[in-house]
Parts: sequence; structure tokens; C-alpha cells
Amino acid sequence: MRDFAVHYVSALLFHVTYYPLFAVFMFPILRKNFGLIRGLLFTSLAFALYHLAQFHFFPAGVTPIMQALLFMAFTANLLFYLWGESIILIALAHSTSGAIGLISNGTVFNQIDFVFFLTIVIMIMLLGYMVQQELKHRKKIVFDAGW
Repeated sequence: MRDFAVHYVSALLFHVTYYPLFAVFMFPILRKNFGLIRGLLFTSLAFALYHLAQFHFFPAGVTPIMQALLFMAFTANLLFYLWGESIILIALAHSTSGAIGLISNGTVFNQIDFVFFLTIVIMIMLLGYMVQQELKHRKKIVFDAGW
């Protein structure tokens, strides 16, 4: 159980950072410039292609089938994000499924070192920022005619 807890926290570093990068920064810009459908498709494509650079941590991510699954999963996550307006929920769901997926493929991060503690600090700061933005967004009720 301890090994999985260490693995889960370590895997969160990789997964939790996707959402600020792709869903918070990249998707709104692409959506504004290219429209909702193309914004979804381009962001999901970038997300899938990003996994090609993660070969060491996720070797299965370079296969065409996994690239298609990553594309579809991130498209679904973005749609769920637009519908539910909660990036925290989809980020944690993705992190959990990613940690389980990594361990099921034989990749286990079970070392406690400086990087592990740095991961915890980064995750706490990032989660705090996401909670702050979520609370700030909840105070403003804005009808988005583009959705």
C-alpha cells in the first residue's frame, strides 16, 4: 500500500500539470481563435502527441491505439470540463486512472527522495491555485454563448 501511495503522489506530478497547460492555457486560446470543435480537436491532438515525449515513463503511449485512446479520453475530459466547470475533478480522475494505468503496465515510482518531496510541494501549490481559480470563477456567473 505504501508503494502505491508513493507511486500515486509521484504520478500526480505528471498528470496534474496537464490540465493547467492544456485545458486552462491552450484550449481557451485555440477555442477563441478556431472555434469550439477545432479547439477541442487541436488541444486533444496536442495532448496525445505530448505523450510521445514521455516514452521513458509511458512506453505504451507511443502506439497508435494508445494515441487514439489518449486523444479520445482528453476530448471527453475537455467536454466534461466545459459541462461541469470543474478542472479539479477531471484532473484528479485522470491522475488516478493514470497512476493505475502506469502500475498495471509495470511502471512503479516507489522512491522517496528530493524529487518526491518537491512533487508534493508543487502539487500543493498547483492544487491551491486551481482551488482559488475555481472559487473565483464560481463567484462570477457568466453565460458563454460560444458553448
